[in-house]
Order: sequence, then C-alpha cells, then structure tokens
Amino acid sequence: MNKIIIVPIIVLFCISQKIYPQGSWYMLSPLTDHLTSVFFVDSLTGFTCTSSNESAIWKTINGGANWTTKSSQGSTHFNSIKFSSNNTGWAALGGGAFGKVLKTTDAGETWNQSFAELRDFYDCDFLNDLTGFVCGSRNASILYFPYIRRTTNGGDSWVNVFEPNSGESKLRSISILNNNIVIAVGDAGYIFRSSNLGENWVNVSPGPNVNFTKIFYLKSLINNQTCWAVNNTSIYISTNLGANWVIKSNIQNLQSIEFLNQQTGWAIGRLGVMYYTTNEGLNWISYNSNVSTDLLSIYFVSPNLGWVVGKNGKILKNSTGSIPIGINTISSEAPTQFSLSQNYPNPFNPATKIKFQIPQTGSAAETFLSVYDILGRQVAVLVNQQLQPGTYEVDWDASAFMSGVYFYVITLGSFKETRKMVLIK
Repeated sequence: MNKIIIVPIIVLFCISQKIYPQGSWYMLSPLTDHLTSVFFVDSLTGFTCTSSNESAIWKTINGGANWTTKSSQGSTHFNSIKFSSNNTGWAALGGGAFGKVLKTTDAGETWNQSFAELRDFYDCDFLNDLTGFVCGSRNASILYFPYIRRTTNGGDSWVNVFEPNSGESKLRSISILNNNIVIAVGDAGYIFRSSNLGENWVNVSPGPNVNFTKIFYLKSLINNQTCWAVNNTSIYISTNLGANWVIKSNIQNLQSIEFLNQQTGWAIGRLGVMYYTTNEGLNWISYNSNVSTDLLSIYFVSPNLGWVVGKNGKILKNSTGSIPIGINTISSEAPTQFSLSQNYPNPFNPATKIKFQIPQTGSAAETFLSVYDILGRQVAVLVNQQLQPGTYEVDWDASAFMSGVYFYVITLGSFKETRKMVLIK
C-alpha cells in the first residue's frame, strides 16, 4: 500500500530593506553624494542626479529601494532632471560657466548631449517631447545675466529666446503652464513671464532682494490658475497664471515646493525643514523630517506617493498619503494586553482600517506600524510615535498601489505581530 506523505510548506516572510521611519515620510538608504533633483515617471521608475566632482544620473526601478548609475559627467553639475514622457527625459547641467542639456529616449538607460555652451543651466521643463525650455545664466566678467533657450524639435536645435544685458540674476527654475504661458524665476527677485511660448518676456517681479529657487504649477488640475514660488524668505502665490504675485506665508530657507491638489502642498528647504498645508496655503504646519542637511527637490507622482532628495545623498519617501497619517483614538481605557486586529474590510479597494490596542506599560509606548509587500519591501509607515494606553485605529489608502497581498507589522517594545491583507482592484 502506497503511503502519502504530506510535507508542510513553510513560507518565510523576510523584511530585507533597511528603511528609517520618519512618520508619513521615511528615509531610504542614502546615496553617497549631494542630490539636486528627483523625478518619477510612475510608482516604481524614477531618477535623481548629483552635484559633485563625479556628477551622475541615478535610476531606480523599485520605487527608490535600489539605484544604478546611468550617466556620469565629471565636474559638470547636474541641476535638474525632467521627463516629457515615459521614455524621453532631459537633464540640465552647469558648473564652471559651462552648461549642457542631456537627452534620453530609452527611459533613462542612455543619455546623449543635446546642447552645450558657455552658460550655466539650472532647470528645464517640457510641454511635450518636442517643445521645451532651459534656463540659467550667462557669465559676463563678475556679473550673471538671465538666460533662456527653447527647442521645438526635440532638442535637435536650441534658440536663444531671452538674454538681456541688464538685470543681474541667475534663473533657477522654469515651468510651462500651458500652450502659451511660461514662467522663470531666479535671483534678485526676478520673475519673468511669457504669454506666447517664449517669444516675448515681461518682468512680473514682486520686488527685489529675494532669491527665488522654485516655481511650481500643478498641470494636472483642470482650469488651474494658481502658481507657487519660494525664495529665501517667503512663499509667494499667483492666482492669475503668474501675472501678479503676493506673499502667502513668511517661511525662511525654502528650496522647493510641490502641491498635490488645490488644497494640499509641501515645502522643503535648508537644514531639513519641511512644511505642509491642507488649506490652499493659508496655514503651513512644520513637519519634523529628522534630517539636518539641506533638502533640495520634491516630487509627487500621485497624491499618495512622493520623494524628497537633498545633500549627503538623503532620500525620503512618502507612500502613506499626502500629509501625516491621522490616528483615531477609539478608547482611552487601558486594555489588558497588546493586540493587532485584522484589517477591515479585507479584501479591500482602495482603503482599509487597522485597529490595535496598547495596554498599561508604565509609560507611553513607542509604536511602529508599517506595511510590506509580498517581497518584504516596506511600502508604507502608518504609525511612528509614542502612544498612551488605549485602542487606536488608522486608515491606509492604497490607491497608489497594485493589487496583491500585503503584510502589516506592529512593533511596541518587545511585542511584535504581523497580519496579512489583500488589495483587489
């Protein structure tokens, strides 16, 4: 008689990626150089670039967990990287008064020179794969004058559309708002605006003695009239497509700003400063990034998924939502033991709730609740703070994630528990 031997299969769930929790933002394993710009074409594929004696473009295909070098340009600093489509991207370089524009047509695998001259290029932006602008400065002895070039044939040729011989300034950022309006900002408070796709430019500066570092316009918002700009002292707003500007908030040392929708935005800057707003910039709330070095660039590929990069190779990721996760207190009565409940609903699409209990331990418990995918990669940090005894509930919105099996893990001191949940779209 044949015997049937049943061998149990044990599935080991390994958490391998080293990630440092930062509340709604968490730190990925850093690179080794100053990172000046970040851009993602989808939730997994993204790019950053470095500014040093060994400047390079780095690419990730797993949301920032790992990066590989794709282009090295020696001492010419990378200042900006953008993609006009999934396969076509652009990088602006400058340093030592010599600038370049690089182009890729194979999703960042190879990069070729599109244009180079004795200028410093600080930023670029593209309307499509054919039409785009690069901005920077022209070095005239000890003076720096604004400078903008345009291409309408995919970088085959570049035309000088703005180069005045007065108004000392380095143009740091440029944005194409629509088929007609382009805005560039820079040092000495200059904001230059074109209403005919770069043919003519008007100075709409709100005043001198401020150095603008970033112009932002949310292109995905239908009929959007609002633009944002930051400088070393303030956040500025325009509600008429950049024609007029006023101060919205006095916050110093900002380097970049990004809005996810009409209400919600983030601003970042020197010494790790981060602020967020949920009421169209009326109020800005300070967020502790736990980073002490300068943060230089921020990009959200969706309202639930964003990255920040900065000096010393710092990379932060937000995959839990646009603002810090709210923790709902169900009861302040101390339970008798730790517990982690099954999420509900489960399966879910796109949001689910997770409830957990913290008993009396003599002091507030350091609570860490995170989400991992089937490969053991951490994809979200839902809780990272001290909590008093009680029963709590958090929401996880997985709109930015693919269908599949996920695991959520809670750690409270020596207590640790893991549960499985299923996202079905």
